[in-house]
Amino acid sequence: MNIEPYWWRDAPPAERDAQKILNTCDVAIVGAGLSGLSAAITLARAGKSVQVFDRGIAGAGASSINGGILSGNLRLSLTDSIMRYGKPRGMAMYREGIDARNAMRDFVRAEGIDCDLQYNGRFTGAMTARDFDGMKRTAEIEKDALGVDARILERADQHEMVGSDLYHGGIGRDDIGSFHPAKFFIGLLDVAIKAGVIIHDNTPVLGVHDKTRVQTSRGTVRAAHVIVATNGYGDNSNTWLRRRVVPVTSRIIATGEIAPDIMARIMPGMGTFGESRYLGRYYRPSPDGERILLGGRDVLVGVNPTGAARRLAKNVGAIFPELRGIGVDTHWTGQVAFTRDEMPSLFAHDDIIYVCGFCGSGTVWALWLGRKAAYCILGDGRAQTAFAMDAPSAVPLYSGRPWFLPFAIGYYGVRDWMAGR
Repeated sequence: MNIEPYWWRDAPPAERDAQKILNTCDVAIVGAGLSGLSAAITLARAGKSVQVFDRGIAGAGASSINGGILSGNLRLSLTDSIMRYGKPRGMAMYREGIDARNAMRDFVRAEGIDCDLQYNGRFTGAMTARDFDGMKRTAEIEKDALGVDARILERADQHEMVGSDLYHGGIGRDDIGSFHPAKFFIGLLDVAIKAGVIIHDNTPVLGVHDKTRVQTSRGTVRAAHVIVATNGYGDNSNTWLRRRVVPVTSRIIATGEIAPDIMARIMPGMGTFGESRYLGRYYRPSPDGERILLGGRDVLVGVNPTGAARRLAKNVGAIFPELRGIGVDTHWTGQVAFTRDEMPSLFAHDDIIYVCGFCGSGTVWALWLGRKAAYCILGDGRAQTAFAMDAPSAVPLYSGRPWFLPFAIGYYGVRDWMAGR
């Protein structure tokens, strides 16, 4: 069973020649992932000198190994967002999600990035009849408030999008797409380099002192501004952030090859899929239509990774009974990140700008908020965002090792079980 990310077969991350570190620059960015490079491109195109530092190879984390689903989801429903933040801001957050998805699509097209971008629709399945009733109400609220064109599919109609009888109906969306994340990252990296961004692979940042002095493993840099964009890949060099961002491991499998006639039956539109569960699975066809990629949370990472991959394969069989016993071609893990608010966040602390907390939807939010961070430095009015937050509060009894996650996942698993999911 292979453990290399499926996406890297077509677009592996490449270690590049070391670049000379400049002693000074306008902006230093910690983290060469989606949000870091998005900020860097925006700043460089505005005439700023930018250096980006990564402790590994640029893009080798979640930026190139995620599920490749462009949902821009939020953990809170529209109703819950309004209850927490008030109607104007709660509505603005959801409107911004629409803008962020559109901006992602426009960026890919404007830059000519070849990344298998497709808009074949997304189906979110209801695990129970009660879930379906709630999903219908939510879809109607979002349609009335935001003009979201969501199709309510009764159980008898869901085969239009998914060839499974597991669900009690669901919601179809045509504005949510998919792409090949590793191909996209290579394109993004090329855009950044052409814009004049200097990217330093394998150059950990050891600390930021006096707000502008960035100490790296290869020397110290003076920068007028600093952005930290590590999300789920932070380390102990920033203990303040470490106590506020919780990395959660997500595992994805790629199944063995599936016959074309079966794929046409179980995924007639070749779209993407989610579920109404606290511990919901997400899945999609590979861009070539030969395999299913399915992911879920993996708290016990490293304990028995092969067993974890086989459990995910059993999930494929639960959704599509004709695929029971399907083999796993490859499986891999990546880190997503949560704050206590469970919302994507842009905030500042000690004059350092942070973007993080994408909660598993970073393919859209990382690029969007990375750009917003750049606009903050530029003093551009486009910096305005409903996701400008106060710095997140620290997680009690947490200093970087999320010891509590097995208990949290177990709790939500029990809630799914009690709800009949």
